[in-house]
Amino acid sequence: MEQAGRKMTVADRKQDGIDTDAGVAAVELRGIRKKYGKSFAVDGVDLRVADGEFLTLLGPSGCGKTTLLSLIAGFLQPDEGDLLVGGESMTNVAPHRRPVNTVFQDYALFPHMSVCDNVAFGLRMEGVPRRKARQQAVEALEGVALDTHAERRPAELSGGQRQRVALARALVKKPQVLLLDEPFAALDLQLRRRMQLELRALHRQSGTTFVFVTHDQDEAAVLSDRVVVLRDGQIEQLGTPAAIYDHPASRFVAEFIGESNVFDAARQTDGSIYVDALDRTVPNGHPQGDSAAAEQFSYAVRPERILLRSSVSSTVDDDAIAVPMTVREAIRVGETTRVLLELPSGRSLTSASSATSTDWRPGDEVVATWRPDDGNLLTR
Repeated sequence: MEQAGRKMTVADRKQDGIDTDAGVAAVELRGIRKKYGKSFAVDGVDLRVADGEFLTLLGPSGCGKTTLLSLIAGFLQPDEGDLLVGGESMTNVAPHRRPVNTVFQDYALFPHMSVCDNVAFGLRMEGVPRRKARQQAVEALEGVALDTHAERRPAELSGGQRQRVALARALVKKPQVLLLDEPFAALDLQLRRRMQLELRALHRQSGTTFVFVTHDQDEAAVLSDRVVVLRDGQIEQLGTPAAIYDHPASRFVAEFIGESNVFDAARQTDGSIYVDALDRTVPNGHPQGDSAAAEQFSYAVRPERILLRSSVSSTVDDDAIAVPMTVREAIRVGETTRVLLELPSGRSLTSASSATSTDWRPGDEVVATWRPDDGNLLTR
């Protein structure tokens, strides 16, 4: 139940996910379409973003994620459908009149202004008195731990600090929705990881709805309450990062999110599912799509779900899937050992395990095993 005097946090609303059907959505897209020439950049998207949610639009280049963000911001108008913010239609509402702010990859800070004046700029343009605007700007800078840098110029700050100034400037006007278009793409890896954690903390602190665009799957997993995986302008899958990773809805998602071993499979006359590359039937575990009517499938299993055992040693659980294989290569990458395996069929399979596990060598004969629940049967 919502507590008086403050916005509900993500944890307050729902521990296992976001209840988008409760109350008015922060953002709602109804049958949104946007066409460039003869091609749809966004093709019939329906989506509800809950108040206070951190939602990420994820997908490869050209999937429509930045177009969707631009539609919400008002930089573009849809050719079909309706877009609501806080329950109000934004059709023909100019960007500056929408209760949203946008943070871009380019910080777009005024170099001749102090950090404080940069943050206060939007308030001053709305007629807020200078003293009050500066006070609110300092409070916003406190939220990103930069109040001690208020009188510095942008050139005196690091890339991460400038991005935090851009966040403070966007949040100082207290928008209903904050849109973020790959804001960390220009930062180096270590700084990007640190900024991700800081942004997550800032989201929890502010209670503002965040809609974030990225092509980085790891970034989406770290930041998001839910992720929208986009492909060719349509939603391929929507869910929590864990649900999408563990139970991808399609072959595209299985291969785009993380890494998967994916094989063709087919229904036999007795109803069982046979994977030719593995030369065995597999359980109909976690079926996605209309599996009852399908005849052709993809079967996917994550590398880290696969355990390797010596072919002459330990026993295997009765219900485990067990396939003899030959080690072709074993490579240590940080804390993980990746093992490239060859099946009797000639197909390849990859396993990943702790670097402290058994050291396998090319030519070793092994048995690769995984639990039936670790496989996903995909109909598309």
